[in-house]
Amino acid sequence: MMLPEQQTQGRSNPADSTPQRSALPLPISEAGSALGMSPEVASGPRIRRGGVYICFTLLAVLCTVLAIFALLLATPSAPGLPLLVALDISIALVAVAWWGLSHLRCYRGTPRRLVAMALWWGASASSVLAVFTAADAASEIPEKLGLPILSTAFGGAWPEEITKALGIWMLLWIGRDWWNRPHHGLLAGVFVGLGMEVYESSLYALFLGVLHPSSDVVGAASAYGMRLLFGIGLHAVFSGLVGYGIGRALWGPRERSRMWRFGQVFGWGFAGFALHFLWNISWPEPAALFAMAAVWVAGVAALATCFYREEKALRQVEGGFSEP
Repeated sequence: MMLPEQQTQGRSNPADSTPQRSALPLPISEAGSALGMSPEVASGPRIRRGGVYICFTLLAVLCTVLAIFALLLATPSAPGLPLLVALDISIALVAVAWWGLSHLRCYRGTPRRLVAMALWWGASASSVLAVFTAADAASEIPEKLGLPILSTAFGGAWPEEITKALGIWMLLWIGRDWWNRPHHGLLAGVFVGLGMEVYESSLYALFLGVLHPSSDVVGAASAYGMRLLFGIGLHAVFSGLVGYGIGRALWGPRERSRMWRFGQVFGWGFAGFALHFLWNISWPEPAALFAMAAVWVAGVAALATCFYREEKALRQVEGGFSEP
């Protein structure tokens, strides 16, 4: 595989070229300097094991320990079979989503280790950091303002999207020998969100499974199934949009200004946050079902449009390179 700097010099790898741009994306050194960062000198496609990698690993390991304890303590008795059921469903969901995404042009060249790291961050640090840093305090703000229907929206939306965005940025930076195009932010965001979704669904399944009158196993499967039925893929949608903004900021056209790059981060970040916020509002009946359906459709449509745009552009690049 060619280095990112080398990919701009030839036409032998059209699938890796940047689509629909008046100029090629920033080289790694220029992208870092545009955002005030100083990257290392590339010496081959590899995970960059600098300070960002160390922070990523330490946070993920610590949060993994806490996340496992949360799963084990989610029920008054030993999780046993309910935990196994939740893990089986989670593995199946990740496998299907991974298989589908791997057939996209946007995915080409992505190593499995980066996908695994994205899922790891989503299933550990994204949830744990949000809960232990700002979720409880944020949920109290609307309560004090007399707006209790917004408590879960404040407590869940912005802390979780910030922790997911942190992981996405770190993944794009330490894995920049492979993920160095704007559409790679989409991929990183979707996989981080998918990791968070399966962890949260497992936690809810164990916590609510004990409420079933006859079987914890049936209760866990039912709770997980309800999470899939009402809102499958939403965390992947939210963080996919957030990641798209980060990817565009890091690897957008070189002539773009720093203000444009920050605008991409905050613009797409706000889109992901707003959808998450609207989803978490405790809507009154009977408006709740319609509101949640509208948020889900809008989010999926927005993410699908981003992928369609990038896929179409990559097809056009491939077509241009195949012409005699």
